Amino acid sequence: MHRSSLFGPTVVGVALVIQPVAGLIEHLLDPKSGTVVADHIAAMASNPDGRLASILVGLLATVLFVPIALGLAHLVRSGAPRLGLVGGGLALIGVVGYSAMHGADIAFLEMVKQDVGQTAAVHIIEGFEASAGGASVLALFLVGMFLGTLLLALALWRTRSAPRLAAALIAVFLVVDAAGAIAGIKPVNLVAHTLLIVGSGWIGLRVLAMTDEEWLSQKETVEALQPPELSPENR
Repeated sequence: MHRSSLFGPTVVGVALVIQPVAGLIEHLLDPKSGTVVADHIAAMASNPDGRLASILVGLLATVLFVPIALGLAHLVRSGAPRLGLVGGGLALIGVVGYSAMHGADIAFLEMVKQDVGQTAAVHIIEGFEASAGGASVLALFLVGMFLGTLLLALALWRTRSAPRLAAALIAVFLVVDAAGAIAGIKPVNLVAHTLLIVGSGWIGLRVLAMTDEEWLSQKETVEALQPPELSPENR
């Protein structure tokens, strides 16, 4: 059978359900909090195993976002092909940036474990964040992951390729999570990821209920994902 999507409904559905849970676990395991680099270093030094576990779970969540980005772009291909293509492409760029950030985090953790001294560690990390390389990695992540996911959520909303409330929850997650990251308030990030679990998981369960034929057919894909009251036979 010819496939118009790299991933089928099972892979995409499972990723939509598991990925946000992994994201929440990443934050729960992370000993870091706040926005002060010196505090981050102290937290990593006191619980290096927790920090490593957080990074590794974060890498898993990053990998799982690949089928999500491609799968959501596939879902909106009928009503918003360009928006889905741009959003999916940007999201994949965000995956590259986030992977690079996790790689840097592993290097910083090893540096802290080698006990180079807090002053030196702060200088190195702040220097990286202020460098062109560090800024480029951060830009790839922020522009790609935030804007790409926002465009995909907008495409889902516009095309009704998923329950509108689920699409709205994904958009709200982006705003709340960004606010928590900027303010350095970890509970806000936990609330944000809980919203994402509901929104993404909702879509994931609907995708898992689809057949391969519904997944491949543009018309049937939309009908399968719509709430019963929105399906053509119940209008």
